Amino acid sequence: IYRHVWLNISDPLYLDPWQTFITTPEVSDSQATIQIQTDIINTHPTSHTFTLVSQIKDKDGNTVGTASSEKTIDQTTSLTQTCDISSPNLWSPDHPDLYTLEQIIQIENQTIDSQTIPFGIRKIEFSPNWGLKLNGQRIKMKGACWHHDAGPVGAAVPHDALIRRFKILKAMGCNAIRTAHNPFAPEFYNLCDQFGFM
Repeated sequence: IYRHVWLNISDPLYLDPWQTFITTPEVSDSQATIQIQTDIINTHPTSHTFTLVSQIKDKDGNTVGTASSEKTIDQTTSLTQTCDISSPNLWSPDHPDLYTLEQIIQIENQTIDSQTIPFGIRKIEFSPNWGLKLNGQRIKMKGACWHHDAGPVGAAVPHDALIRRFKILKAMGCNAIRTAHNPFAPEFYNLCDQFGFM
């Protein structure tokens, strides 16, 4: 075992791990639409009614968007919520501004499950004529290839070693990373967002 391991203990009705997807179908300098798709699992023997509350917070912790949905389910359901954010801070390699999605499931005003997910608001476009656009601006990917290990340190990479690598690549002028053929640790992707790497 060379990565973090968690044991999650939950209520029989809970947020399905890794099954919340945040997209930004509409993005401009004046407004962004955030779409949140969340899977909820119910393993109770009977149907249950719950409320899913989603809050979007900026980097200062201010709530900039809220959505609430009530649903009765027997087993598993997928809920889609949308929030509009005015004057969003758009994510880019030069300005890696991040927001945080905070979600809770409530039954009779009691919180039974919750999760927090960081994300960036950005618009990505591809064309054979002009290549890649990020937030409406043409951008070139200047990157490096990266394997999941840390050389002589091995596969159990300390967090400080990851941060050191990101700082070195940033100082070199890199804005993108090509990963190897195996899945990387969640901490790697979070640091890509924080440091501004595509």
